[in-house]
Amino acid sequence: MEKHVNGTFDMDGVAVPYSIMCYGKIEENSNFYVTCEDEEFDDAWTEGNPNSVQFTFASWEEVCAELVKHFPDIVEIEAI
Repeated sequence: MEKHVNGTFDMDGVAVPYSIMCYGKIEENSNFYVTCEDEEFDDAWTEGNPNSVQFTFASWEEVCAELVKHFPDIVEIEAI
C-alpha cells in the first residue's frame, strides 16, 4: 500500500508543512523505517504511538504527525 500524506506541525508557534510518502500496511506491532532528506538522520522508529494506550497507530496520518516531531525533513516512511 502506498499513501501520500500532507500536513503541518507546530514549530515554535509556526505551522510547518510536510509532505511524506508512506509505504506498507500498518499493523498492530508495526515499526517504521524513516528516510530523511539528509541520510544522516535516517533511522527506525520502534517506540509505537506514545499518544495511544496500546502504543498503536490507526492511520498513516497519525504516524506522520508523530514522527515529524522526532525526525527532520522526512521524505518517506515504510512500515516494517
